[in-house]
Amino acid sequence: MKLKWFPLDSYMRDGYVCPAMTLLSLVLLTIIGLIVGDYSMPAFNTTDLDLVLVASGVPMSAHIAEISKTNEVQELEQIAYQDQLTGLRNRRGLIEDTMEVFKQPYSKDTRCALMLLDLDRFKFINDTLGHAAGDKMLCELANRLRGLSSEKLKCYRLGGDEFVITWTGGPTFVQVDEFCTKLIQVLSHPYQIDQSEIEGGGSVGITWARESDDNIGTLLQRADMALYKAKTVSGSAHRFFCEQMEQESRLKQDFKQALRKMIFTADFDLEFQPIAYASDLAVTMFDVSVKSRNPEFGDFEDSQYMDILKETGLIVQFDRAVLERAMKVMAALTKRNTVVLHLDSDQLLDPTFTGYFAQLLKEHELDGHDFVFSFDTLHRSDNAQLMENSLDELIRMGVRIASQGLSGDISNFGLGKKLKNTYLILGRNWVKDIAFDDSSYELLVNIVRLADCMNLRVILHGVEHAEQVKCLMEFKRLLIKGDIVGSAKRSV
Repeated sequence: MKLKWFPLDSYMRDGYVCPAMTLLSLVLLTIIGLIVGDYSMPAFNTTDLDLVLVASGVPMSAHIAEISKTNEVQELEQIAYQDQLTGLRNRRGLIEDTMEVFKQPYSKDTRCALMLLDLDRFKFINDTLGHAAGDKMLCELANRLRGLSSEKLKCYRLGGDEFVITWTGGPTFVQVDEFCTKLIQVLSHPYQIDQSEIEGGGSVGITWARESDDNIGTLLQRADMALYKAKTVSGSAHRFFCEQMEQESRLKQDFKQALRKMIFTADFDLEFQPIAYASDLAVTMFDVSVKSRNPEFGDFEDSQYMDILKETGLIVQFDRAVLERAMKVMAALTKRNTVVLHLDSDQLLDPTFTGYFAQLLKEHELDGHDFVFSFDTLHRSDNAQLMENSLDELIRMGVRIASQGLSGDISNFGLGKKLKNTYLILGRNWVKDIAFDDSSYELLVNIVRLADCMNLRVILHGVEHAEQVKCLMEFKRLLIKGDIVGSAKRSV
């Protein structure tokens, strides 16, 4: 907008005209203000400023753009430091807030406690009820945590189902312990989601800031170690970080490195343990187990090793290294024996596994009928169709399938579904007391009979002495493995 107070454009081009116009405008505004305001000086507001800017030749849109830019910056800051789903402060907000804590002089009376928590079975809830239900559950949890918040207690969402609570001002051990007991109760209260009641629960790991700490990452690492310990406890629980956890974590990392080296250099041996009929101890197949050449590793059947392999994502490579070694051994034998190989169900979720196995059969001139693949579980919600397709392809190659324990595919029998497994493997706990405990014996007998009705052949592990064999001899189709039939075992 141009104010044409002078008729000639030459005056407008004069460098002295614009300042004169601005001064004249201010004088006129002052006079008008004095008259309207009963000769008192009016308050100078945004509208007056806009008039001055217009009189000065400054476009009104420039002023509006400046205000809009300020609002955009504020909105971006809010997005950067706030979790969009729950409205809690996010990881960036946590970092910003705790930096103020680290700047203060350290004192036990002012130190900060950090609690890391997550929900139980949250992945299962997402998989079964959908992500929308999971999001509602997270929002409900955030509202519950807000109810615990105060000036010193602040809540954050890191991502997924992980949340953090910080407590500044030097809370004592007893105070934090009592608070976490209350927090577990809050987590365990059922959630009402879409007319469904979902069981609650969660675990909490706690640590305190140290004088040597200068960033939130170190606190989160220690709290995560404590959280891991809490999750090993049945049900909801909270645990405090201690130095032993740090030492165990370092040993675990060393063990992971040793595992990687062992797998990729094939630095292990295979032991072929005979499986025989309980009726006459006639050997019919061999069970393959892994023995490390490093004495510190011990027995790989130990569940803690399997947990570490799964946690590190090495379980697939480990299983394939064992499978390749077993095939080389079998190809070198003059007499073929059926072998039982224990594989993780993650193999069935790999679309390349069946093709990989078919190529190995061709390379070593073996047949699928020479193998029984035993899987830890035959029921997974990740991709049930892919798992079923992989099983069908293995069965077409002649591979027989075994299920470990009563979980997995055996549960489909009650639903009228056709079983894909031919064998049911039961662990040593099922057999250890049968020689002197009648209830244990009756339970095992009923399981074996049920398996017969389902056309499943049971392989019973852990049969150690003759008294146990006497209890099992009546079952003609029952297979056993253990020290009592271990004289034929071979190490390769």
